Amino acid sequence: MRIRRLASAVIQAAKNEPAVRVAIARSEKPGSSPKDWFAGISDETWFWMNTMGRTRRKAIAELVPQMPEVSLQENFTGHSGDSTLREGFDAYRIFKKML
Repeated sequence: MRIRRLASAVIQAAKNEPAVRVAIARSEKPGSSPKDWFAGISDETWFWMNTMGRTRRKAIAELVPQMPEVSLQENFTGHSGDSTLREGFDAYRIFKKML
């Protein structure tokens, strides 16, 4: 099971690497903003950047918004970290489908 998780993480990183490079390159342009950096990036890549990507790439961690303190997250959602982001992302996808 552990090998599957590792393989999945490697595949996800490789899949998202082109978008990561684009976002990093855009962030280095003077006068650009996060709206410019992440334009055109898929929802799944955005989620990955905010979860696995931030822990694997320092450059991404510096670009994406920081998470609130764990106690604040737990106070509002009952969870923290990636599980809270997953719940929010799942809700976002449901609402997006309704549009």
